[in-house]
Amino acid sequence: MAATAITPTALTGFNKAAALPATAAVAANEGALIAFSKADQKGLIILENSDATDTATAIITKGDALQGTTDLSITIQPSATAVVAIESMKYKYMTGATTKGKVLVKDTDTTATTLKVAAVYLP
Repeated sequence: MAATAITPTALTGFNKAAALPATAAVAANEGALIAFSKADQKGLIILENSDATDTATAIITKGDALQGTTDLSITIQPSATAVVAIESMKYKYMTGATTKGKVLVKDTDTTATTLKVAAVYLP
């Protein structure tokens, strides 16, 4: 199974609203890929745990560029949603047939993933 492709919603400027994007389920072993096409792009990653009883842990993997130093681990409480602001160059892959120009989000539970993801580009 391939990674889930996430299409971010773009905010077109400050003081302008946009609809909150729907979250998509993360593929169990491959994760979700979010395209960040600009060189140094800021964005919000929305992480939703659809499990009503257990926490979920999302890993935003470090990119393969110079700025990619460490993975970011985020724990989401049961039936909760978390938001994290990122700067793409720390997490974006610069190489790879399927990962180039994208940020990879994975669920630590690879058998019964309950993690859902959406993204917003910041102006």
